Amino acid sequence: LDEIFLNEAKLILVGEGKVGKTSLRLKLINPGATLPKDDERTRGIDIDDYSFQLKNLDTYKAHIWDFGGQNIQYALHRFFMTENSLYILMTESRNERDKNFMYWFQNIDLFGGKDSPILIVMNLMHGDRGANIDIASYVSEFKKIVNNQILEVNLLNPEQDSCLQNLRTIIEQQLENLPHIRKPIFR
Repeated sequence: LDEIFLNEAKLILVGEGKVGKTSLRLKLINPGATLPKDDERTRGIDIDDYSFQLKNLDTYKAHIWDFGGQNIQYALHRFFMTENSLYILMTESRNERDKNFMYWFQNIDLFGGKDSPILIVMNLMHGDRGANIDIASYVSEFKKIVNNQILEVNLLNPEQDSCLQNLRTIIEQQLENLPHIRKPIFR
């Protein structure tokens, strides 16, 4: 019998409400997807699968968990935040506040374990300028932030496709490098 390898992982989208988590989920699965209307919100958790193939020709699957970002749903999140997952902390450029980053980082740190990287993604919803967030203050405390930076993408603007493709590449690399990926589950 051939070995069977685990090439699946959990990708967890967290952040405040109305920052683009659902839009990112839809665009990862299908770059041409129609974005949700302004009044459509994620209630609870939506889960979709995103499959991709890397240079080694192995097929990988990410189970995308899109968490509703309204305060009333925060208590629900901790029951589904798991170790060995890739976390995307989504924010947007509408204002200068840090969108409750400390809350998210502490919860990811507590429930995500030591092997769960964090990507910070800013959706440039209103123009080309990102909010001024002092990422260095978070990097010093939370060592799992990928590349110690905020990745920017404009999910409303199809001309920004190269930013989305760059983000997709980084996501796929991070998923492929999770410690349980390519471990034999059957021999």
